[in-house]
Amino acid sequence: MERSLYKKEGTWSITSVSWQKVLQDTSGQSVSQGTTANAGTFMFDKDGSGSYNFTVDGTIYNETFAWSVNNTTVSITKVSQNVDFTGGGSIEQIAISFSGDQKDKKNFEIQGSDSRQYASGSISQKVFTGTFSLTKQ
Repeated sequence: MERSLYKKEGTWSITSVSWQKVLQDTSGQSVSQGTTANAGTFMFDKDGSGSYNFTVDGTIYNETFAWSVNNTTVSITKVSQNVDFTGGGSIEQIAISFSGDQKDKKNFEIQGSDSRQYASGSISQKVFTGTFSLTKQ
């Protein structure tokens, strides 16, 4: 499974994603959900790094990650924090966690979340959860 992830440029198309987005800030909470076809791509590099770029409900998600394989399960993770003390200060925290199993050499499914917290005068949190069907390009 591991070799098939990064073989031939390591690009996997998101054929469909069932998703839910939650935004919470000082003005309240909003929740939206749906299914999007042909949303973008996941890319897996041989060194265990990767990235995704997809658009859901008008929001662009573009992030790097680390990945690993245990038996037939792939795990995708990233945890980071950015603190900027200039101009009043801000903090951004990101936690990404996806995992899934390969169905065959050209298809697999992953599910998980991309969670972000921001603090800069006010506090907000954005959480994207989804189940992705990926097909090898």
